[in-house]
Amino acid sequence: MGETEDDVMRQCSYRVDFDPPPRGVFVTELGHLHAEEKEGEGRVIQYPVVKESGRDLLKQGVRTQQKTLLLKEQLVVDRINDELAEQKRIFQKRMDAINLRREKLQKRQEDLRKKMENDQKYVHEQDAKRFRAVEKYKNERRNKERMTIQQSELSKELDALKKRNRELRDQINQHKPYDDYMNKVIDILPDNYVDSTDSKVVALMMRHSTLFDTHSALVERMNNLSEKVNEEQRAAKQRAEKHSEEQLDRMMEIAKLRSKLDKRYDSNQELEQKIFFAKNRSRKQLQDWGQTELSLRNFAERCRFNFRTGKAIALPIENPKDYDTMIYRIDNYIQDHKDIVVMARDPNEDHTTVTF
Repeated sequence: MGETEDDVMRQCSYRVDFDPPPRGVFVTELGHLHAEEKEGEGRVIQYPVVKESGRDLLKQGVRTQQKTLLLKEQLVVDRINDELAEQKRIFQKRMDAINLRREKLQKRQEDLRKKMENDQKYVHEQDAKRFRAVEKYKNERRNKERMTIQQSELSKELDALKKRNRELRDQINQHKPYDDYMNKVIDILPDNYVDSTDSKVVALMMRHSTLFDTHSALVERMNNLSEKVNEEQRAAKQRAEKHSEEQLDRMMEIAKLRSKLDKRYDSNQELEQKIFFAKNRSRKQLQDWGQTELSLRNFAERCRFNFRTGKAIALPIENPKDYDTMIYRIDNYIQDHKDIVVMARDPNEDHTTVTF
């Protein structure tokens, strides 16, 4: 497989040497092949160029030289065919090696595919195992949490039952003296006083309850009847007293109404006079207030301008009811005038006036 094309050509090279033919002489044998080859060349394969006998060559005559040329060309063709066959053999050898390598690669690929399938199957199995393990862990965890909750609830229920048991025991201890008293009473009572079907204590308590209910009902009925009688008597007395009181009240009410009517008439006269005077006084106050408000607004508007230049130094007051701003502006205006007067009287003294 390591041979190159040049090596093959050197091994399969042929050379045929012909001496120049003499003139006028029939060639019965071709020139001899060189026995000695140059150094470095490969072996030389000798092929007989002329296979006919001398008689046949003499018969052929002039065609001998042409036939010799054809034989030379045939030799070249044979050499090329041999080289082609050698190349086919080398190519076939390489193809066999390639096919063998391909088979090995296909086998290796098949082995890898099987191994991959086995690995994939193993991975799927491991994933399934892991999923089952996770699900089992989650189920066990949920069961544990549920059991923990149940345990907590049962613990609370047990604590409640223990507390209830202690309360019942306390009640039993608290009512034990009454039980002892009932037992002593039963021991004192005659044998046929109560029915001893289940328990003498229960029978005695039921009889006491029945007698107590009956006594309570009778006492309540007697009280109701006594109350009804007393109520009827009180009602009759109240009706008589009420009749007398009503007559007296009506007479007194008539007298009061008459007196109230006279007083109301007098008070109405006085109120009419007061209303008349109040209206006059209110009208006068409104006039005075209107004049005062107009003067205040005009004065505040005048204070909005500089008394020397006549230019506006403040914005007009939009709200006519903003008396605080008007008074504040007037006060600042008067204070400015006072400062000017003081400065005019004593120009040598340093005066500092801050006006807001």
